[in-house]
Amino acid sequence: AQGRFSLKLPRQRCHLLSTPTTIEHIAAWLADTIARDTGSRIRVQAFEGIDKGAMADAMPPATTHDDA
Repeated sequence: AQGRFSLKLPRQRCHLLSTPTTIEHIAAWLADTIARDTGSRIRVQAFEGIDKGAMADAMPPATTHDDA
Protein backbone atom coordinates (compact mmCIF):
# COMPACT_ATOMS: atom_id res chain seq x y z
CA ALA A 1 0.00 0.00 0.00
CA GLN A 2 1.17 3.52 -0.75
CA GLY A 3 -0.77 5.22 2.03
CA ARG A 4 -3.26 8.06 1.91
CA PHE A 5 -2.60 11.25 -0.01
CA SER A 6 -4.52 14.24 -1.24
CA LEU A 7 -4.04 17.01 -3.74
CA LYS A 8 -5.86 20.32 -4.01
CA LEU A 9 -6.00 22.15 -7.34
CA PRO A 10 -8.04 25.06 -8.64
CA ARG A 11 -11.17 23.86 -10.48
CA GLN A 12 -9.98 25.44 -13.77
CA ARG A 13 -6.87 23.21 -13.65
CA CYS A 14 -8.91 19.97 -13.39
CA HIS A 15 -10.55 17.87 -16.06
CA LEU A 16 -12.78 14.81 -15.66
CA LEU A 17 -12.09 12.19 -18.30
CA SER A 18 -14.95 10.20 -19.80
CA THR A 19 -12.66 7.16 -20.11
CA PRO A 20 -10.96 5.04 -17.46
CA THR A 21 -8.02 6.98 -16.02
CA THR A 22 -5.32 4.56 -17.10
CA ILE A 23 -1.93 5.99 -18.01
CA GLU A 24 -2.68 5.10 -21.66
CA HIS A 25 -5.91 7.11 -21.71
CA ILE A 26 -4.34 10.04 -19.87
CA ALA A 27 -1.41 10.14 -22.34
CA ALA A 28 -3.79 10.01 -25.32
CA TRP A 29 -6.00 12.80 -23.87
CA LEU A 30 -2.95 14.98 -23.21
CA ALA A 31 -1.55 14.40 -26.71
CA ASP A 32 -4.89 15.20 -28.38
CA THR A 33 -5.42 18.30 -26.25
CA ILE A 34 -1.90 19.68 -26.78
CA ALA A 35 -2.00 18.96 -30.55
CA ARG A 36 -5.34 20.75 -30.86
CA ASP A 37 -4.24 23.74 -28.76
CA THR A 38 -0.83 24.19 -30.44
CA GLY A 39 -1.64 23.11 -33.99
CA SER A 40 1.45 20.88 -33.91
CA ARG A 41 2.16 17.17 -34.00
CA ILE A 42 2.88 16.01 -30.46
CA ARG A 43 4.16 12.95 -28.62
CA VAL A 44 3.41 12.50 -24.94
CA GLN A 45 5.37 10.11 -22.76
CA ALA A 46 3.64 9.58 -19.42
CA PHE A 47 4.94 7.49 -16.55
CA GLU A 48 3.33 6.13 -13.40
CA GLY A 49 6.27 4.20 -12.01
CA ILE A 50 9.35 2.21 -12.96
CA ASP A 51 8.71 0.45 -16.29
CA LYS A 52 5.09 1.63 -16.20
CA GLY A 53 4.16 4.18 -18.79
CA ALA A 54 2.57 4.97 -22.11
CA MET A 55 3.30 6.94 -25.25
CA ALA A 56 0.69 8.69 -27.37
CA ASP A 57 1.05 10.60 -30.65
CA ALA A 58 -1.47 13.10 -31.97
CA MET A 59 -1.86 15.36 -34.95
CA PRO A 60 -3.76 18.64 -34.90
CA PRO A 61 -7.22 18.48 -36.46
CA ALA A 62 -7.30 19.05 -40.20
CA THR A 63 -8.42 22.52 -41.18
CA THR A 64 -10.81 23.15 -44.01
CA HIS A 65 -10.45 26.09 -46.34
CA ASP A 66 -13.46 27.61 -48.05
CA ASP A 67 -12.57 28.78 -51.56
CA ALA A 68 -15.95 30.43 -52.05
